[in-house]
Amino acid sequence: MSKGYFKRLINMEGRKNIQEISKVVVQEIYKSIIDKSEHLYNHADIFCKLSGMKEEYFKDHIKGIINEVEEIMQSGKLKEINKIKMLNDWFVEQEKLLDQHWLHPMDQQCQEMYYVLLRHADKSQSFDTRSPEDFRAFLEEIRDNYRVAKSQLEAYSSGEADISVKDSAITTLKKINHLFKSLKGALNKYLSKVKESADKIQKENDQSYNKLLLYIERSRTFTDQELEEYKKKLERIKDRHKAASSQIERYLSGNDNSKDRKLQAFRMLEKNLSDIKEIEKNINSLLDMRSHAHKIDIEIQQIYTRLFEYADQSRSFVSWELQEFKEDLKRIRNDHKHAYSCIKRSLLGKDRSEANQIQALQKLEMCLGEIKEIEKHLDMFLLNKLNDSIMKTHHKILVYIERSEYFANKQRRDFIEDLEDMNRKHEQAKSAVENYFMEIGMDRKKV
Repeated sequence: MSKGYFKRLINMEGRKNIQEISKVVVQEIYKSIIDKSEHLYNHADIFCKLSGMKEEYFKDHIKGIINEVEEIMQSGKLKEINKIKMLNDWFVEQEKLLDQHWLHPMDQQCQEMYYVLLRHADKSQSFDTRSPEDFRAFLEEIRDNYRVAKSQLEAYSSGEADISVKDSAITTLKKINHLFKSLKGALNKYLSKVKESADKIQKENDQSYNKLLLYIERSRTFTDQELEEYKKKLERIKDRHKAASSQIERYLSGNDNSKDRKLQAFRMLEKNLSDIKEIEKNINSLLDMRSHAHKIDIEIQQIYTRLFEYADQSRSFVSWELQEFKEDLKRIRNDHKHAYSCIKRSLLGKDRSEANQIQALQKLEMCLGEIKEIEKHLDMFLLNKLNDSIMKTHHKILVYIERSEYFANKQRRDFIEDLEDMNRKHEQAKSAVENYFMEIGMDRKKV
């Protein structure tokens, strides 16, 4: 045999080996394309959410690529290997995009939700049926499944497992993610209710506190001592409000899951609101008392001054001697001064006895009642005196008209009719005043 024959034989064998190797490579690429296409097809819903592509169109596109690759493999056209490789590269790139934009974020999200749920495990019965112990065990079970899925993904990434293992891992992660989202949704719903309740009472607290503080600071009816005392009370309420709000924040964040401390914080907020309203009530009561006492004080002084003007005529409207009358007025005035002084001390905070305050106010009202009773006698005396004067004047005019020679008969009758009309009006007025005195309990026998 010639050397040319052996050379041709070697070349033929070489080409045959290359063809065999090419077939193996193409088969491997083909299998990779099929596996990755099925992987993308199985998770088409996720891919389409990320890409904005319609799911039906995407699935049809995947099917079209698979059909095209199968036709190339059946025809045995090795020259199409570059096209097959290009399709495989496209699938590899889509898989990377899916991992980057969905798988890795979902993995991170699962971890975050796990730690959030674990942090709130002690309050599990408020948003789940399990006890805290069972809930923790349930989370650990899910955590174990999560770790298995993660190890499967790592095995696929290192080439130790095929893409079906990755598919299984992703399916597990999707279930875990969905379960965590459901639990976290229930937790958020519960925490939102707690926060809503807290926000409502905190808002009411803040509004009442700021309104009352502004009123106290702007009001001119309080002494400096009263103002300082009310500010201290409000400051203590504010400190308790901050402490209660902080405790609720710790509960909402999961840093303190104690239900008892949460309830204690809510009770503290409610007490703060109650204390603010109590302070407001006390201020209104204080201002009412101050106004009431001031009015009584002025009225007693005015009546006292008026009665002293008629002291010399006292025997005409009371049965007492002049000296006794004056002494009785002075006693009432001294009692009045002492009672009003006690009320002032109470309003200034120098005497905090509520019994003393009530007793002083009662004494002040009693002084007013006594001096008003004397004034009634004076009013009746002056009224009778005025009535007598009117009657005497009426009689004088009537006698003059009847006896006068300067009036004609018609003029005389007109004057007499006018006098009789005035007399009727006088009698009506007199009757109305007498009825008034009877209504207020005047004893006519003392007149």
